[in-house]
Amino acid sequence: MALDMTLSNFSLLRYRWHIMLLQFYIILLLNPFPSYYLFKLFESTTNTHKFLVSAEIDEEEVAKSNIVYTHDMSKQKAAVKAWSRILSEKDYNASEWARTMRKQPQNFFDHYVQILSNLFLEKEAIVNFALVGACDGTNDNTIRERYLPNSHWHGVFVEPFSINFRDLNLFMESHGVMDRTHLIQAGATSRCNSSTIKMKRPDYEEQNKSYPHWMRRQIGAVVPFNKLDRPMTGGWMAEFVRCVTGEDILLDWAHAVNKRGSAVPGETIKKMRAHVLKIDVEGHDYDVLMSFLSQDVPNSELPLLINFEAKSIADKFDLAKQAMENRGYVVSHFATDGFALLRGDRIYTNSRRPAARSRQAVGYGSGEVRVRAAEGRGRGKRGSGKGRRKNRKQQAD
Repeated sequence: MALDMTLSNFSLLRYRWHIMLLQFYIILLLNPFPSYYLFKLFESTTNTHKFLVSAEIDEEEVAKSNIVYTHDMSKQKAAVKAWSRILSEKDYNASEWARTMRKQPQNFFDHYVQILSNLFLEKEAIVNFALVGACDGTNDNTIRERYLPNSHWHGVFVEPFSINFRDLNLFMESHGVMDRTHLIQAGATSRCNSSTIKMKRPDYEEQNKSYPHWMRRQIGAVVPFNKLDRPMTGGWMAEFVRCVTGEDILLDWAHAVNKRGSAVPGETIKKMRAHVLKIDVEGHDYDVLMSFLSQDVPNSELPLLINFEAKSIADKFDLAKQAMENRGYVVSHFATDGFALLRGDRIYTNSRRPAARSRQAVGYGSGEVRVRAAEGRGRGKRGSGKGRRKNRKQQAD
């Protein structure tokens, strides 16, 4: 199998080089200023090489593809600890990102996501991926390039609109990933004043299905509280859906994981940690982002990598950047997308869990809060000195 793969790669490479040489001669003969076209040809050559290398790497990883990944706290702990240790001061320099990765925050995100994914795969740990504003799943690069092909990625996907949520279900089912996928139909915000929230979208889907995907499926907004009773006009449609915060999403996800039985026997996950958080909610990104980073969330539960739509929160970008930096993130410059990386020395420190939750044990750096089956039950009185010392030790982990 490996030999066949190598031979097929060699044949493919030789064939593509013949095509590229022919393109090279055509460019020289027909273009008086061929430098731009030669650059594009070189870029395609590089991409071909990357494709062949990745194919070989995939072949080497076949053995690991048969692993059944569970939320084993010891493996999750080892992966997160290893991640915190490989980060250096150079990784905390946003100017260095721009200098070495073509200036676009999306490139920064893709770069670090790949490193994190490979590291977690090596540690046989799960990458917890949360996407708020999932649409129908068909147009997201992280879903297509990372989530679907990698069985060690588990995810939660939040989408409010029924038409998108229906197709998101079908999309995930068609790719055979529902056993590691949790879907939530809801609208996300920083605080829910009621159990439901009113969302609106244009009726382009109903008008003409030939309209581009972004017009038909990717536009939406929250209806202000003082306009809930007004009828939709001007080509807009609305529906009431469940209202959730970041906290609600992670708790709901943990409940689904426990119910599915993908946690280690004897351990119940109380709250998930999103290692990779992606937010694309058409102008509501600031509110959703802040709900994942509120001050009562301990550092051991913060996302490691964040990608958000910066252009839609242009007037609040500085506020978001300051809030993330206060929590220990390094944040990219303003662009179409935004990227934030949690410093390795802030993954465990500055825990802010309120004392009222003292009987919960944080998942040892994995960030998944769990209730231990064999500990903390019937041992002394609540609030005793021994219990307080034990609780302080658990939170410090």
